[in-house]
Amino acid sequence: MFDTANNQKYVRRDAISDFILERAKKQYGKNVTKEDVFYYVYGFLHSPEYRETFANDLKKILPRLSLVEEVKDFWAFSKAGRKLAELHLNYETVAHYDGVAIKEPEKIYMMLP
Repeated sequence: MFDTANNQKYVRRDAISDFILERAKKQYGKNVTKEDVFYYVYGFLHSPEYRETFANDLKKILPRLSLVEEVKDFWAFSKAGRKLAELHLNYETVAHYDGVAIKEPEKIYMMLP
């Protein structure tokens, strides 16, 4: 895995297969990219309706996702997933809401015997 004798460059491995990309392109248009499909999945998995409907299944098995029928729904999930990922990755840089005070918890020190 980390063989240093071999001087090959890193190889990028996409989590989105060519198969699903082609199906998405056929269903939603030729401009769909692997990144769009990734964010569709991210948005879909975080959908409250999906998580509520399949709550019991998600505890036992890996999620199974279908492609939505409508093009507008695909792009809505993809855009929502992109925005949500941005929040998840950069949450520390988001400005605080006005009027909300953030209070640090008090430090508690314990004396050990």
